[in-house]
Parts: sequence; C-alpha cells; structure tokens
Amino acid sequence: MGVSAWSVRACAGAMNKRSVLAQAEACFGAGWWMPPVYYSHEFSLRIELAQGEFWVERLVSAQLRASAITSAALSGSRETHLVVAHALRASAMETEELVELSAALLAYGLPRFAACESQVVPPTDAEDLHTWLGIARLPRSQINRAIVAALASDLEYFPGVPGHLFILDLEHGVLVHPYDDRGMDVASTSRNQIQNLYDVYGHWLLDYDRQRMDEAFG
Repeated sequence: MGVSAWSVRACAGAMNKRSVLAQAEACFGAGWWMPPVYYSHEFSLRIELAQGEFWVERLVSAQLRASAITSAALSGSRETHLVVAHALRASAMETEELVELSAALLAYGLPRFAACESQVVPPTDAEDLHTWLGIARLPRSQINRAIVAALASDLEYFPGVPGHLFILDLEHGVLVHPYDDRGMDVASTSRNQIQNLYDVYGHWLLDYDRQRMDEAFG
C-alpha cells in the first residue's frame, strides 16, 4: 500500500522529530495496520479471548486475557502509542468524522487525536477505501482503556470506535491488535521479544492457527 499522500500534523513539541507514523512503517512495514495483522508478520501470535455465553462474561474474560497478554508483551516498554486506522471514502478526513472519532475515544478516556499526527494512505486498488491513520502517545495507565474500547467495538451497549485500534512499542518492535471480544493479534520484529507469550500463554492460542505458531516459536 502506497504512502505518497501524507497529511501530517505534528504534536506539540515534536515538530523537529521524525514522524512517528513513519517510524511505525519503517519498523513494521508498509500496510502494517491492515488486518489480519497476524498473517502479515513473520513473528506473530493469535490469542483467543472471550469465554462464556452471555456478553458480560465474554467481555470480562476477554478483557482479563487481553490485559494479561498486553502487559506481558509491553513489560519492557518505556513509551507506547495508540493508533487508529479509519476507512475513508474520500482522500481526507471530514470534520464530522473526526469529531465522531474523538468523541468515541474520549468516552473511554483515551487521547485526543485531533491534536496529534495523522496520515491519509491512498488505496492500491481504485475500488478500495483510503485509510486515515492517527497516532498519539498512550500512557501505560490508559492501555486497559484502549483494550476495552477495542474489545467492545461490536457490542451495542458501548460507544463504538470507528476504526481499528493498535498499541505500539516502536523501541522494541511490538504491535498489539485487539480486534474485538473474540481475539487479538500480537506481532513483533523479533521472535525473542514475544517468545515468552508463546511459552506462558500457549493454552490461550487460537487452535486454528496453532501449527503456524508452533513452527515459529515451538
């Protein structure tokens, strides 16, 4: 996926620094945000989350598992970022869309993306949509908020965030993508960085993709 159409607005104090989204692409490759993340990275894990029949049981169990996995994956992180990938029909984010997105994120106590760096990536196919990427620093104290916002995306009882949410550690090359209450993907540029997740939480891995994970980490 191309990256020629840039619409970057730097966060305060970061004007002279390299774009964080550019760093993310350099770290994880072009189109790194395109789901399913699991299949586009050599070292990646797919974790099954929700347990139970009723939505409350499923959401709680999913949050507990996702929080445990994310905490372990980012245990050595000094700085983390939250990325939103939002599909666009036009080549720019409309004000109303940005307001809707910001309101959904604020409902979960997450950062204001309007003041942070953003980028619009054009599609490679004329029939596909553009992708708006927004990134903001995510304090460790807010990681669980981001997890809940992602896991509750398909539940009508909660505000829906229009887009996919990703948690990044660019220093160690770790990418966390909780996609809904069913599961999450964790990818890394290094096998050793997430080997402990395979070793400790192997019983949570999705059986459907277990053979591929066993070949990479077993």
